[in-house]
Amino acid sequence: MILITRPQVEAIKLINEFKKRDLHFHSEPLTSFRYSSRQIKLNLEGVYLVSSLQSVHFFKKNKNNHNDLKKYGNFIVIGKAVSDELMKLGFQNILKVVNDSNHCIAYISTNKKIVSINHLCGSITNDILQNYFTNKKSINYKKIIIYKTKLKKHFSIRCRTILKNRQIGKVVFYSLTAVIVFCKLTHIKRNLSHFKNIQFYCISKRVADGLIIRGIKNKNIHVAQKPDQKSVLKMLV
Repeated sequence: MILITRPQVEAIKLINEFKKRDLHFHSEPLTSFRYSSRQIKLNLEGVYLVSSLQSVHFFKKNKNNHNDLKKYGNFIVIGKAVSDELMKLGFQNILKVVNDSNHCIAYISTNKKIVSINHLCGSITNDILQNYFTNKKSINYKKIIIYKTKLKKHFSIRCRTILKNRQIGKVVFYSLTAVIVFCKLTHIKRNLSHFKNIQFYCISKRVADGLIIRGIKNKNIHVAQKPDQKSVLKMLV
């Protein structure tokens, strides 16, 4: 059985693919979100950075409040799926789409015209971006929190049962936060023997590294060729 740890809305497409292939799975979202209703002011001198689908959901919930931002704001976006959703909402000026945080940093480092970044993000910090901008004094970096992440405190009864009975053969992770929550709830460091036969599938190396530092062996970890759902699905089927 495959354990999906992605938030429910984002997991729908993956669940539908599993159903098509008659794969056994259990969906257990490890995070949920509360979205702000704040108005994002247009800043023509700066560039907006969008790094998650949750930021897109913020705009969907506040879709009538940001017409100027959609028309005149300049954006750097992490992830093609995020970019596609922003364009569907009418955002017109996406300067660059990058694969992940490291590619984002590489792009910004070589673009001397970027002197101000408005990062539209959640309450949990992306440490890679945070560390870069903290040390990059030539860029005015502002973090604008537009949603708060709530971490799951307990597994569902169903999830606890199938984990206890060793019915899970594969676990899918789309974020480092999900890894952290999963490892905390399973007390993984003192129960490593329980997980030695489970294969872990990660959307990126950053996510995989979160498992490695918590004791999961490399041979049990698989990383998608690209940080997108198509590549994750290819690993699983």
